[in-house]
Amino acid sequence: YTSTSFSALPSGFNLIATADNLTPSAFTAQVDPAILSVWSWDAVAGNWYFYSPLLEATGGLAAVKAYADGHGFLHFQDYNKTLGVGTGFWVNRP
Repeated sequence: YTSTSFSALPSGFNLIATADNLTPSAFTAQVDPAILSVWSWDAVAGNWYFYSPLLEATGGLAAVKAYADGHGFLHFQDYNKTLGVGTGFWVNRP
């Protein structure tokens, strides 16, 4: 996705993919920092990876990790998980 095509997505949850190997932080900076959250399913672990640019902006990646840990989700950075080829992910747009 590019910032132009991303802006055409409707509000709410959208399942997308990118050919670039990016962290969730880098992805949201490229397309839209106003994204509410990014989610990716790990079928082996049976759990969701979680990222929120708002949490990162207010408390850094430590705040994102604290939220993920506190709610039983996986933190992208703990597992070196990136968005890229072979990874579909959900973005929640305002």
